[in-house]
Amino acid sequence: MRGDLLRAYFSRRTLVSLYNLFFALSRKLLTSFPLPLIMPKSNDGGADSESESVPLLDLSKPSSPISFPIKSLQYLKSRSYFDSFHFQFNRSTVPLRRDLPDNRPRVLVCHDMKGGYVDDKWVQGCENDAGYAIWHWYLMDVFVYFSHSLVTIPPPCWTNTAHRHGVKVLGTFITEWDEGKATCSEMLASKESAQMYAERLAELATSLGFDGWLINIENEIDKEKIPNLMEFVSHLTKVLHLSTPGSLVDDSPNLLVDLEDLS
Repeated sequence: MRGDLLRAYFSRRTLVSLYNLFFALSRKLLTSFPLPLIMPKSNDGGADSESESVPLLDLSKPSSPISFPIKSLQYLKSRSYFDSFHFQFNRSTVPLRRDLPDNRPRVLVCHDMKGGYVDDKWVQGCENDAGYAIWHWYLMDVFVYFSHSLVTIPPPCWTNTAHRHGVKVLGTFITEWDEGKATCSEMLASKESAQMYAERLAELATSLGFDGWLINIENEIDKEKIPNLMEFVSHLTKVLHLSTPGSLVDDSPNLLVDLEDLS
């Protein structure tokens, strides 16, 4: 309620001007006074030498927390992401406004901006008000956040904004080249392994509040592991639908398989 009242009296341009003025004054104060005047002295004899190594606080730069991808199967398997400082800040807070009927054509837009995690990685905002943004949400039904890391987790700013406009958000699971082949070989070593990694991805989507995954396999896979790949996608879809009704799994395999080996 108070936020609505403030917006009635202050335009975005006014707030940005006040924001810039605050940081300009802060930088001026920090650079105008010697460090001993703004930092209390300690009784510790080594405090002076220690304080000299502490840099001035740069208020013009955004600070943690950040959004970031998962780059290895080991990190995904260990669930270490949930123990990180950043986890709680990356949970979306806006529920999906509506669920579109499945019997209509839908438009999927895939974000691929400089490898991902640019200005949008700063969960609490940054000073670049000219950063990349999407304005015409009404033209799409599904938004995919993309990077070339193994597991691309959408920053919450995208999920929150998309959900306000009734757009579903997918993260990306991608494997590529020789490294991707080795990753698939490990992940698909057995049916149980494939199911376990599928459950890890489902847990991430459910815990962070986005709506599913784009599965993008762009490498060779041994023919004997194809059934486990199918199990991976099937199990991920089943688990996600149980935990997040209306979720999506978009399977986009670009597999290099010898068709004679499959005959």
